[in-house]
Amino acid sequence: ELPTAVTTGASVLLEDTSVLFVGGKNASGTPSSMAAIFYPGLSQTTKGTVAEVQPGLNHPRMNHTVTRMADGTVLIVGGIGESGTALNSIEVYDPVQRTFLLLDEKLATARSSHTATLLRSGQVLIAGGTSTKAIKSAEIFDPVTGEINAVGDMITARTMARAVRLPAGRVLIAGGSDDTGALASVEIFDPFAAAFLATD
Repeated sequence: ELPTAVTTGASVLLEDTSVLFVGGKNASGTPSSMAAIFYPGLSQTTKGTVAEVQPGLNHPRMNHTVTRMADGTVLIVGGIGESGTALNSIEVYDPVQRTFLLLDEKLATARSSHTATLLRSGQVLIAGGTSTKAIKSAEIFDPVTGEINAVGDMITARTMARAVRLPAGRVLIAGGSDDTGALASVEIFDPFAAAFLATD
């Protein structure tokens, strides 16, 4: 079992085929700093094991994102913190050292329930989400420089959307909700133009 019962946590497959679980809302309704790794075992019939990673996240968080980057490390962005408000902090998990590093660089806009998508360049697109309301803005994290830069606004402010990188490198962003309700709209992020485009 996980070391702590949580909802709205996040998980990501690591390069060694283990799975990292981090954060979430615990039984008392507050964000958790829990971190654990699931080791699947050597065969389909092996049940696998779960090991806690201590001391866990630097900042307890829920409704955050986790993204495995090209070098195998994991980017952990935003979410809701202990104060009940959106976070602008970023952490990186090193699977070799089994440690979480809190970065000095911060998001320009604190956000939770956003999307985070690895681009073909190795950068990470962080888009939308919510702070006090649904967000249009997007930012790009560059793991080489460690910097975060604004990349313009989405066409529609949206939170709890889904984003998928397409084979040619563009990113499909679909659904979610704005401040009035659920959305059916879809848009595309073009990394070459560094712009969001409406679909037909």
